[in-house]
Order: sequence, then structure tokens, then C-alpha cells
Amino acid sequence: MTNRGFNVENRMKTLIKGLVLGALGLTASAAQAWVFSDGVIVDQVWQWENEASVVVVLSNGVACHLSPTEKQLYALVLSLSVAEKSANVVCHDAVDSVNGVSARKLHRVIAL
Repeated sequence: MTNRGFNVENRMKTLIKGLVLGALGLTASAAQAWVFSDGVIVDQVWQWENEASVVVVLSNGVACHLSPTEKQLYALVLSLSVAEKSANVVCHDAVDSVNGVSARKLHRVIAL
């Protein structure tokens, strides 16, 4: 009888570990949520005198930020802004504070 109780106890521990790991997996995948902005125009580009991130405000009101050291992405954003061309923009869901401005980290830009 003792062995049978031990097996049930081990199965319960395994079940609980599985549930906890599953919940953690769902939480981690939710942390990688995205904000999609399709067919938007870069309305504003904000840059400070220091090496702080650049804030990009899109025509739908979404604010994203990127580091000026990401030269290719930064050049593309500036080109789209000057040309007033539309793009599909993807930013991370989490909101950061960049020099007091709430913005999401820029992930991808697809010029249209």
C-alpha cells in the first residue's frame, strides 16, 4: 500500500510541475506580444542630443523607439518620414519610458 501511495504522490508532483511550467510558458509567450501598425506614415521623429533612443510617432498614434546605433533601421525610418511613404511597422507590446516619453521598442519596418 505504501508503494502505491508513493506512486500517486510522484504523479501529483509531476502533474503540478507540468501545470506550473505550462503557465510559465504562456506567460513568456505573452511577453513577446506585438503591436502591428499597417499602412502607417512616420509622422514625427524625436531625437535628443545624447545617445538616447529615437522616438518615432506613427500616423495611428503609436510611438516606438529605436537606438540611433541601429543605423540601417534608423536610416529607413528617416527616409520614410521625409518621403511620407507608408509602411507596416511592428513594435514590442511592452511600453518603455524614453526620456519621459512612453514608447514601444521598434521591431520591424516594411516599406510599402
